Amino acid sequence: MKVFERIRTDRGALWLVAGFILLFSIDEGGRILHTRPAPFHIWRQTDCLSLTANYCSGQPFLQPAIYSQIADDGYSGLSAGEFPLIYWTMGQLWKLTGPSEFAYRLFGILLHFLATWACYQALRRLSGSDFWAVTSALLLYTSPVIVYYSMGFLTDVPAFDLVLVGWYFLVRHTLERRSRFWVLAVACFALAALLKVSAGISLVALIAVLAIGSAAPRRFRPYRHMWPGARLVWSSIALAVLAILSWYIYAEWYNDLHNGRYTFNNIWPLWEMTPAEVERAWTWARQVLVFQVFDTSVWVALGLAVIVLVMNSGQLPLPVILLNVLLVVGVMLYTVLWFHALDRHDYYFINPMIALLVPWATLLWWLHNYRPRWSRSPFLKGAFVALLVFNGAYAANNMRMRYTVDKPLDKEKLLPIYHEHEFPVWDLAQYWTLTSTLDMGPALDAMGVGRNARVIFLDDVSINAALYLMDRKGNTNYGNDWSDPDTFDRLKQRGARYLIFTEDHWFKDPVVAPLLKHPVGQHRWAHVFDLREIADPG
Repeated sequence: MKVFERIRTDRGALWLVAGFILLFSIDEGGRILHTRPAPFHIWRQTDCLSLTANYCSGQPFLQPAIYSQIADDGYSGLSAGEFPLIYWTMGQLWKLTGPSEFAYRLFGILLHFLATWACYQALRRLSGSDFWAVTSALLLYTSPVIVYYSMGFLTDVPAFDLVLVGWYFLVRHTLERRSRFWVLAVACFALAALLKVSAGISLVALIAVLAIGSAAPRRFRPYRHMWPGARLVWSSIALAVLAILSWYIYAEWYNDLHNGRYTFNNIWPLWEMTPAEVERAWTWARQVLVFQVFDTSVWVALGLAVIVLVMNSGQLPLPVILLNVLLVVGVMLYTVLWFHALDRHDYYFINPMIALLVPWATLLWWLHNYRPRWSRSPFLKGAFVALLVFNGAYAANNMRMRYTVDKPLDKEKLLPIYHEHEFPVWDLAQYWTLTSTLDMGPALDAMGVGRNARVIFLDDVSINAALYLMDRKGNTNYGNDWSDPDTFDRLKQRGARYLIFTEDHWFKDPVVAPLLKHPVGQHRWAHVFDLREIADPG
C-alpha cells in the first residue's frame, strides 16, 4: 500500500507508470501476453516452460526435469541448468491457474516494472532530477531484447531485473550508510547469478573494487563510507559466492548422475571456434545483435557520455572509475569466453548491459554535482525526450517484426526505421515444421493419445519445442539418428508409443516408412502413427 500511496503523491512516479504503460501498449504487450512462445529462440523458451510444466505436475524442487527423455539412457528427462526458482514458483502458480503462458508472461513484465521502478529510484537519488530518472529508466525499456524477453520465458531479464534492484539497494547504502541495504544488494546480485550466471558481472566487479580497496587502503580512505565494515562486507560476499557455487556444483553432479543436459553451465569460447564460425558470429553481431541491444541513436548518446566522463575523470570518485572500467573489461572478457553466443543468441547480452547503465548513471551524478545548468538545460531535455520517443517507436517496430509469425513480413506495414539486416532475420523467424504443434494437444486428446503417452516427433531439432507445445513427453531429432533403425527400436523399448511428423518425405523414407502401418489421425500437417505392434486384421 505504501508503494501505491507513494506513486499517487510522487509526480515522477506517475510519469514513470504512465510512460511504462504507454511503451507496453505500443509494443502490443496486451496481445503478446496471450500468444504462444514466439519462434525466435523457441528452443530455449520451451526448455524453460518444460521445466515449469514438470514442477506443476509435482516434480521435487531439487529434481528438475524436462519433457525430452534424454537422461538416464532415455528413461527420464532429469536435467538441471540455472537455479530453478522461477520455474518452480510458476509451477506452483500453475497448480492453481492451470498451465498458463499468460501468467508466466505477466509475471515477467510485472517483475520488469519493479526493476524499472528500482532503476528510477536509484537514478533519482544520483541525479537529483525526476526528469532524468524517469526518462533514463524508460529508455532501458526500449531495448528490443529487454522488451522481447521480459515477456518471454527465459531467466535472462529476471536476472537483470534483480541486478537493477541490487544496484538500487547499493545506491541507498552508499547514501544512507545502512548495512541492511548492503546485505540486500549482495543478496540480489547472488540470486541474479543463480538465475543466470552472466548476471554475476556486477558481483564480480564489486568484489574486484573491494579487493583493490583493501589492498590500497590509503588511496581509498576518503571513500571508506561507501561500504560497511570488513566483517560484514566479506561475510556477505562469501555467503553469496558459496550459494552460487553450491547450486552450479550440484547441477553439474545432477547432470553427470543422469547423463542428460538441456543446457551447459560452461564457457563457449573464441578459441574453440573455427575461422568460419568466428566470421559468422562476428557478422551477425555487428549486423543484427548490436541493434537488438539498442538503436544507433542510443549508442551515440552512450558514446558521448563516456567521452564526457573520460574528459572529467578527475572529478569522479576512484571506486566509481574502477567500477566503470572493471565492468567494461568484464564484458570484453565475457564476450571472448562466450563468443559463440554472438551468433544469434541475443539474450546472452542482456546482463552485460549493466556496463552501459552504470556509465550513464555516473554521468547523471556528475551533471548533478558539477554541471547542474547542463542537467536543467531545456535543449538537452528536449533532445533526450526525442531520443526516448524514437526508441519507443523503434522497439515497437521490432516487436511487430518478431511477432509476425503467421505470414511473411510486409514492409509497407512497418516503420522504415529498422536496420538493413533485421528484416530478413525476423521474416525467417517462423514456426515452420512446428506450426501444427501449437494447438495439437487437444487434437491428440481426441485421437486417444493421452498426456502420459510417450511420442516421437521427427521434424524438431530442438530438445523440447514440439514436445512442450503438444504437452507430451518423448523424443525429438535432438541427439537421435533417424537413419538408423536401431534408434526407433531403442526408443520403443523405452516406452515410445506414437510417431509424429509434418514433412511428407518421411512416407518414402526407407527406415521410417515401415513404421507407418497404423495411422491414428492427422492434425493440420502433422501425421500421427501408432508404433505398437498391432496384428493386421484377417
